[in-house]
Amino acid sequence: MDQSESTLTESIDSHSEPKLETEYTSEIFKLEVKNLPSNFGFGVFKKFLASLNLNFVKIKFPTGGSFAFVTFKDEKSREEAFKVLNETKYKGKQLQAVYSKAAPDPILNKRKNETLDDQQNLKQAKTENLTLEEKVQNSTTPLWNINYQKQLDQKTNCIKQLLRKCTFKMDKVNDGIFFWLQKQKDQHEGMCCKLLETVASPVVDDYRNKCEFTIGFNQDETKTVVGFRLGEYKTGSNEVVEPYACKNFPDQMRSFVKKFQEFVEMSEFKPVNVRTREGHWRQLTLRTNQKKEIVAIVVFDKRDLTEEQINSAKESLKKFFETSLEQLKLKGLIFNLNTNKTGISRMDNLETLLGEDCLYEELLGLKFRISPLAFFQANTKAAEVLYQQIDKISGLDKDTILLDICCGTGTIGLTLANKCKQVIGVEIIAEAIEDAKINAKLNNIENVEYHCGKAEDVLPNILKKFNKEDKIVAIVDPPRAGLHNKVVQALRKLDCLKSLVYVSCNPELAMQNFVDFSRQQSKSYWNQAFVPIKAIAVDMFPHTVHCELILLLARYSNEFISNPPC
Repeated sequence: MDQSESTLTESIDSHSEPKLETEYTSEIFKLEVKNLPSNFGFGVFKKFLASLNLNFVKIKFPTGGSFAFVTFKDEKSREEAFKVLNETKYKGKQLQAVYSKAAPDPILNKRKNETLDDQQNLKQAKTENLTLEEKVQNSTTPLWNINYQKQLDQKTNCIKQLLRKCTFKMDKVNDGIFFWLQKQKDQHEGMCCKLLETVASPVVDDYRNKCEFTIGFNQDETKTVVGFRLGEYKTGSNEVVEPYACKNFPDQMRSFVKKFQEFVEMSEFKPVNVRTREGHWRQLTLRTNQKKEIVAIVVFDKRDLTEEQINSAKESLKKFFETSLEQLKLKGLIFNLNTNKTGISRMDNLETLLGEDCLYEELLGLKFRISPLAFFQANTKAAEVLYQQIDKISGLDKDTILLDICCGTGTIGLTLANKCKQVIGVEIIAEAIEDAKINAKLNNIENVEYHCGKAEDVLPNILKKFNKEDKIVAIVDPPRAGLHNKVVQALRKLDCLKSLVYVSCNPELAMQNFVDFSRQQSKSYWNQAFVPIKAIAVDMFPHTVHCELILLLARYSNEFISNPPC
């Protein structure tokens, strides 16, 4: 009823109004009175309450509504009114009184907001005293000045809180797992499953193999800068700061950024100014590998330029870097003409100006082709650790048929192909499927097949050839927002699927998926629920708050209560 209360009209009974005291708020002792006639009048209702000898101080009611909020002087008065009203009829209708949550007191709210403003001003003052190097590190790598073990401890605590929150939500959607869930909570610090020790990244600094740099200006717009923006334009920030103080990207990228800034400074075309909506050089994306080779993608806004002017920009970019290929280890230079007038970069108009349009990377003894727009884990060494942990937690063997859902370019399935009977990859993006097929051929892996399409459409037909005796394990590694609900429903529906491994780069956003997998059986969610059995966090992004979570889920059985899986 809180939404309705915002439209209420208000009146205060002057005969009953208490004296103002420092700790008093008129909203504390409140009842919601339901089942009133839709056309009841305020004055008549007020006299009716007075006839019951109730010690009320305020009435709020919506125009034409069938309920009212009545506030009392103290808890004793409210308790007495609760009993009386629930035993009373008004204009022939039985009243129903329920306890109502207090709305925020305006005075206390004001004091709270003043306190928050003071805290914000103090924080702003501290920020203003920081150097640009400190500001850019706080913006991109907020944990940069914290001991790495403490970073891991902080991330572990965040995952624990998330699993406890998930446990609470699971309890609300499936009565059938109540006793098992209570036992899990008792054994695992209030969490729905065992949380293993957080796995550290093998490399803490210089680990990113992909970075996106903004091309813009310093704060007063007097100097061209290629680096990181300190904030969003809508928050009043237009400043781009040099990135060199940041710990998370390697030296070969630093060298290229410096060289590229030299080029932009001498170019006849200016960087994009988000304030004036002018300029053309917008973004520089760099990909690198363990050999320190680089592929660069440069985004250039078309705006009102002619084809001749655009060709001039491409030619100047090509000439500037063609003499530095070996020095910068530049394997490919790609030009992306952005025709989107909204200011958002669309990577759909790529042209290779120099070299090749892809890199090759080694991961767990396999070779992978990384095309310009392909997804590849940003921390290669930590990705190896991640995939090894997926292998351990999933329980694969030579009889396992592995479903690689959201397989992308095939990295997870291909690194596990030698551990199982067959890998079946499903991916909605056609270009990624082609990359996956190329990567399979590069490594002479033959026990894999790939299907392009929506998982909920593709999976039922694929699995027709299997039966309940086949050991089938699914691994899902969705984008940041998690799986579409239809995919969760489709996986629940697969009779032959007994366990799955969920890999999430944003567990907070994926939590709804975890809850939906555990929902009680229904027309939408077929078969027994999947419940969390084991979890492990892998730190893929040192110096940031982000952490990857691997969650093993299994079909629930009543045997779990007496004999829980490991």
